[in-house]
Amino acid sequence: MKDMTKTKVQLPNGTVADAEEVDFDAVSEPWATFKLNDGTTLKIRILLGKVLRLDMHNPDGDPVYQIFANNQVRAVNVPKELKKYAKFDKPDNREVA
Repeated sequence: MKDMTKTKVQLPNGTVADAEEVDFDAVSEPWATFKLNDGTTLKIRILLGKVLRLDMHNPDGDPVYQIFANNQVRAVNVPKELKKYAKFDKPDNREVA
């Protein structure tokens, strides 16, 4: 087992807890698909960046984890009437060269 980095984290209620950074391997990063009422289909997945295991346990006895992650979102099917395209001025030859 790799050595884990010890740190302290401030919780939303203001208390400070001891924590250890836990290394991880992405086993699967599936997309979740959602159909919105406006006809759009979104695909979303979480990209985990960092995991801290706090020196705390929930009522079931499981350790409490704090994660740092980003969401990746793709609109894969958007109805034509919802689309708006950006308009750019066409560059002249002096700007392209």
